[in-house]
Amino acid sequence: MRHVVLPLLGLLLLQQDVSLRLEHGIAPARPLNTSATGVSVVEVEMDGRTRGQQTRLLYGKAPFVTPGLNSLMSWSFAVPPGTDVARTSVTFLFRSPATYAVKVPSMAVKPWGRGLDTSALPQEIVDPGYPVTSVAEGVVILAAKINTEGTVTDVEKVSGDAALAEQSRLALKNWKFSPARISAKPVNSTAFVVISFVRPT
Repeated sequence: MRHVVLPLLGLLLLQQDVSLRLEHGIAPARPLNTSATGVSVVEVEMDGRTRGQQTRLLYGKAPFVTPGLNSLMSWSFAVPPGTDVARTSVTFLFRSPATYAVKVPSMAVKPWGRGLDTSALPQEIVDPGYPVTSVAEGVVILAAKINTEGTVTDVEKVSGDAALAEQSRLALKNWKFSPARISAKPVNSTAFVVISFVRPT
């Protein structure tokens, strides 16, 4: 009987989302003196016993890295019950002031280390464009549920203007991720996406 229980527990772990949970998130400030589109990707890992947290930059270029890292210093996460260490990725997309969707260059976001555990990482980003019926600007924070194939299965708004969040949610369904892995096996996960909008000029 014991030999049956252990594989079943392993299977349940692979199906359960053991990503970090976001308790509180602050929107980043837009980089000054730029109207370009930019992306940065960060992985956050937390030890549930010590509450020690590591933040690792995986992708990004100036001036788009600093605003995301600065805002993450105010974010608070929680480790799911029954999990010792959990992680997630946070992708920051700073849109240009364009109405139409701007092509975001292909990225090859790689895990920080060669370990067996990693969060889901974006591989293909789709710019949402600016909603034509909106006059809002600001930042939306979204939680994307990602399956073991790296497909976005659901998107929840964490914060931000409703019209901007809906435009972002629809685009995010077309993003592609490399799946999260635990012990080198793909698992269901949650990744966070932060999109900054300015009014079209």
